[in-house]
Amino acid sequence: AKFKLECEIPDDLLIRISSSGEYSLLQKELAAKIIVRDLSPQGFFSYYKNFGFSIPEGAIDALINLRLKDEFLNADLEAQIRELTLTKDEIIAKLNSSVKANFKYSLSDKQLNGSLDIIDAKLKLEKIEPIFENINGKLEFSPSQLMWSGLSFKYLNAEYKTSGAL
Repeated sequence: AKFKLECEIPDDLLIRISSSGEYSLLQKELAAKIIVRDLSPQGFFSYYKNFGFSIPEGAIDALINLRLKDEFLNADLEAQIRELTLTKDEIIAKLNSSVKANFKYSLSDKQLNGSLDIIDAKLKLEKIEPIFENINGKLEFSPSQLMWSGLSFKYLNAEYKTSGAL
């Protein structure tokens, strides 16, 4: 069964969503392509408020290729982040970037694993001058760990590279 969806959601910016895909009854598999324009994360605060941060400004454009099969939801995402402001306690960060991500969610274990490629990001921290520029690298995550290797950035005209895990 094939489907197609187009909708608009009123918000500070008009969020536009289009989707198309197919569900295969024989293979019990859903494949979908979702395009989102001008997504404002502030409208989804109730979903991430327990993490202790807020996103009062910014917008995201994204292309998501989604696949659901055998108790696993896989998503490949390409996104453009514009003026996304993250706040936690007294930290305020503003982010502009392109990202590519891959997520795998187990419906049975309720476990999320994935990776995030950061491409030429700029990060402005409210109380630190100047801007962190040319941020590039890959983050990998699982329920128990966040890892990064070869994450590079430029600050005060000096190049830095870091690796680590939390």
